[in-house]
Amino acid sequence: MHRPMKRSLHILPLIVLAMLLAGCGSPPSSSSTPTGVAVAPTTEPSPTAHPTTPPTSTPAPSPTSEPSPTPAGLSDDDLQRIGANELGWVPVLEYHLIESPDADYSRSPAKVRQDLERLYALGFYPITFRDLASGHIDVPAGKSPVVLTFDDSSDGQFRYLPDGSVDPTSAWGIMQAFHAEHPDWPVVATFFPLIEVDVPSRVLFGQPEYAQRKLQEIVRAGGEVGSHTYTHMRLDLATADQIQWQLAYSAKAIEDLIGGGYKVTTLSLPLGMYPEDESLLRSGESEGVSYSFIGAAEVAGGASPSPFSTNFDPYHIRRIQALDAELDYWLGLFEERPDLKFISDGDPTVVTVPVEEGLPEELQGILRTDLPDSLTLRRYTP
Repeated sequence: MHRPMKRSLHILPLIVLAMLLAGCGSPPSSSSTPTGVAVAPTTEPSPTAHPTTPPTSTPAPSPTSEPSPTPAGLSDDDLQRIGANELGWVPVLEYHLIESPDADYSRSPAKVRQDLERLYALGFYPITFRDLASGHIDVPAGKSPVVLTFDDSSDGQFRYLPDGSVDPTSAWGIMQAFHAEHPDWPVVATFFPLIEVDVPSRVLFGQPEYAQRKLQEIVRAGGEVGSHTYTHMRLDLATADQIQWQLAYSAKAIEDLIGGGYKVTTLSLPLGMYPEDESLLRSGESEGVSYSFIGAAEVAGGASPSPFSTNFDPYHIRRIQALDAELDYWLGLFEERPDLKFISDGDPTVVTVPVEEGLPEELQGILRTDLPDSLTLRRYTP
């Protein structure tokens, strides 16, 4: 057993004790990787800013805005009008530090707000990483899913002010304010936090006395909390035992804090590094604690294929890093080519796709033939 990791078992009781005492139940720029996070130093893979070829019982969530009811029996004219195409690409945005100035791993609060404005104007609608991995796309008809992901749980992602209110310059505060102005945009995102690293402000968003409250608030709003390992260990350099300990105990720490039977089911790989045995990402067990994941996030790669595409691998879900060059490229592409993005029919039980000749060339020939029995396929002529 990897002894240094075993010692980190004691941090969860410390966090809980603190809470009880407090009474709460595109090429990269020149800046470097955030320090004090990686167990083994490395250089994070560079994003693909300009690819030559685009890439082919829990606490009951209380979404702030429900998807519009499914208009049963949409006609072909209705589908043509909204441009329904559930074989299109899905952007999964990746954020780290939320602070100024903008850099490789920092996004200023003003830019986060700007990102939401751009996504909203382009007809996107936020879902969780878990929903994308599982193929459960429940968004209003005519809208396009987007996944907002936050790695490393820095305090700029979710911070409380001394009076107990949410800091409006933190990502969570920005999303709340945006929802207040746009009630049809829910406060939904996926966070991949760290449990034990040598930068206190990145351990469960800093503010240990509020760790449980923050995690529970994310889930109550309809968001998701996944695993980013316990200590941000590079899985390509870890043994099978170490990998299983990192995944099992990161999931357990989060589940214990959230409570109510919440289950961690997705993973963001530190630095995007995969272990030699990728089956360890699916499920495993360590010291009597088991885990089971349905999806894993890469560190870059561009827009994700639809979960109904043969190009989709739930354990290799591509992401778009939240950098100007990356976002300008991909959001500009979706503005120019809306036929390439996933556009919902409003019914999560029906997969609506234009007939083959009505699809753009990039999306032809990739529709899965093994859709689960719970889904119905519908094709129409655009």
